[in-house]
This record gives sequence, structure tokens and C-alpha cells, in this order.
Amino acid sequence: MRRIGSRWWRWRGILSPAVRAVGESEHSAFLDDRALRYVEARESKRDGAVVTESRVVGLVTQDFTRAGGVGTVSRWLASTLSAAGWTVRVFQLAEHSSDVGAKSLIRPSSLKAPMMRWDEAAGLYHVGAWAAELEFMRYLPRRQLTGALDQCDVVQVVGGSPALGYAASRSTAPLFLQMATFIAWERPSATRHLRGVRRAWSRVNTPPATWVEGRALHAARAVFIENDEVRIELDSRGIRGIHAPPGIDTNHFIPGQGPARREYILSVGRLSESRKGYERMLASYAELRRIMPTAPPLLLAGKGALSPSVVRLITELKLHPHVQVRGDIPSGDLVTLIQGAAAFWMTSFEEGLGLSAVEAMACGVPVVATDTAGTRVVVTSDVGALVDQNPFIPLEFATATAEVLAAGARLRTAARARAVSRFDTDVAIRPYLDAYEAAIGRGSDSGAEWRT
Repeated sequence: MRRIGSRWWRWRGILSPAVRAVGESEHSAFLDDRALRYVEARESKRDGAVVTESRVVGLVTQDFTRAGGVGTVSRWLASTLSAAGWTVRVFQLAEHSSDVGAKSLIRPSSLKAPMMRWDEAAGLYHVGAWAAELEFMRYLPRRQLTGALDQCDVVQVVGGSPALGYAASRSTAPLFLQMATFIAWERPSATRHLRGVRRAWSRVNTPPATWVEGRALHAARAVFIENDEVRIELDSRGIRGIHAPPGIDTNHFIPGQGPARREYILSVGRLSESRKGYERMLASYAELRRIMPTAPPLLLAGKGALSPSVVRLITELKLHPHVQVRGDIPSGDLVTLIQGAAAFWMTSFEEGLGLSAVEAMACGVPVVATDTAGTRVVVTSDVGALVDQNPFIPLEFATATAEVLAAGARLRTAARARAVSRFDTDVAIRPYLDAYEAAIGRGSDSGAEWRT
């Protein structure tokens, strides 16, 4: 188990005054008329009849409109809660100094922008941040955001780490966090490709962001978690964690109809993200072709572009004829792309869960993945293989893949069955609904058990 080092305590004396100063100095809230139209009555009498309006959840995130795990989970929650009868208000907080509403230290003109504004086209609120170049400033409470969240029945924060929850911590509504990992756990693999000033800047931002994580966790009513490693860490802090990995629509992600043509080995993810381990994926594929010359081609799909070093490695390993790269795959093509795969690969250094692997399994595609806290929840021996993270990954990954390809239909059937039974939306949303209803005095919390 990895621990969050206690050495970060010293940042508390530095950050506490800054947090108070920012909170007290913000201007009055900006909410235009279109934003205010979402203020609903809870229950009222109309012409003698009792009319019960839907409950309201404030969904706070940074990546609602972007690709990646946080965006996928946020959109899944929004659509699923809406289908369950909840009114969902989405608040997208600034993640970069160039985001809508972000007040940049190097762009004085940005200081005049309203802190919060309604985006009619996207159907959400954009919420800025002061001094957005500093990571921890993006996690601080804003008076405008707090006022809007106070109008909700519950507040649900979705972030890779719990830090974003601090932005919602002053609301009077019950606060729930959804998290996959901790910043100190994820940061080393996410910044492997950075050099010089950028890498140093990332390291400087990590301690204060870690301090904010602790404040957010203690403000939450409960924390929805995805894997055992996070649960153990929360238990050590005396914080309640509810096992609630996000789900997928297993009526959308389905096996192909008729005899399937298994044409390639597939990987889906953000192509520029160093955490995904594309270098060792290519080394594993080179090894696979050595032991299995007839191996299917490797297809790398996802948003963005591969880094120059990964592109060079394809050439150095003489894999150009066998490796295809497809960037910015339209969402409508994803299911068909997965259905044509013989196996799904994930070579990440760290994963909170790995929803792309779940989607592959739902399409009847077996998964070979490196052993992480998240993939350990998703992948079992009857649906694919987990490979230890050791110096021999290329050989072991290639060997495991050859065995998975030979297993054929047995693994494909089991992969689909596990995805449906464990990660279907109807199953996955239940812990959220139970916790919300308990918080607002209706029903009882299921106290979801931890299970693998």
C-alpha cells in the first residue's frame, strides 16, 4: 500500500491564509437569467394537487466536455442520474489557465471575466479560478459556485483525485466525491515525459494539491471509490469509502453480430499520455511478433497524437508495417472498432479503473493489461490476463497475449458476462442513488460491500 507522506503538513501554514484570502476577496456572484432558470421548487401545491419535482444534483468536474476517464465518468453519471429522475446541473471548473473564466496571472484582461457563466450550447456552467496557473488555486472554493451548489439537494464531485472536492466543500448540500487515485500516486507516471522547468513546476504543485485533497476528503459525506488500494488508504484515515466503480451501457457496447473477423490487437486511450506506457506496449508487440510471426497488427486508437519518442520507437523496432495509429476516433465508430479486435491491450503504469477495458469486455474482447490497482478490479484470469509490472514486461505480455489469442471464444463469452454482471449501468448506479437518498432522508444507504 502506498501512503500519502505526512511531510506535506508544512504546507498547511502557507495555504490556509491564501485559502481564506481568496474566499473573502471574490466579487459577488455572476448568474445570468438563463442560469437562474434552473432554480426549481422542491414540492408545492398547485390547484390543490401536490406536485413533486425532481431532486437536484450538482455535478462538479473539470473534464465534462473532454476525452479521458474523468470526462467519461462525469457524462455517464449525468445521463444515468437524469434517466433516474434527477435534475443534473453540471459545473465545469477551470483546469488550465486558458479555460473559460480562468483568471491568469499573465493575462490581466482575464481578470475582468465573470467567475461563473452559463454555456447554452454545452448545457453547463463554466467556473473560473483565480491565479489558475497554480494548480491548488483551481481547487479552492468560489463564492459563486458555493451559492449555486446550495440550491442543490446533493453535490457530486467527479475527479481523478479528491482535490476538486474542496471547491465544493463550503456548500450546505451533502457532498459526495468520486475518485480513482491520489495526486501523489498518479503524478510520477503522468509526468514521465516532462523535462526541465515543466517537470520542476509539476513537482512544486504536488504538495499543496495533496494538502487540498485531505481537506476535501474530510468534508465529504462519503467517497465513491473504484479499487482496493484507495479503500485501504481511506480506511487508514478513518474516511468512509463506498465501492462504486462507474458503469457502461452494455446495450450499446455489444459483441458484433454474426461471425466476427478478429483483425487486430487494439488499444484505446489518450495517445499523448505517458501514463499509458506506449513505449513498453511497442516493446511487447515486438516480442509478440518474435514468438508469433502471424500475430495480428497492433492498432493504437484515441484522442490526440503519439509523442515523437513513441513514433521514433515504432521505426527503431521496425514495426511500421504492423502498427496502425488512428487519432480522434469519432465516438460513433468506437463500438465497431472494438468489435473487430482479437484482444485489447492496456500497458498503463497506473489506472484507477480502466473503463476502456470494461467497454472491450462488453464487446466480447478479452483483455491483457498490466497489473494496476484499477485493472485488478476489472480483469480476471477467465476474461484475459494481468501482467506484473517488472523488467520482463515485454516477454510476459507477449506470452500472455499468445495464450489469450489461442483461447478464443471461451474468453470472449466470459468477458461479456463479467462486464454485464459487474459494470452495467443499472448495477453501477445503485450505490450512488442509495447514498443520495439516505443523505436527503429517503431510504437507507446500502453500505455497499467491497468485493472483487
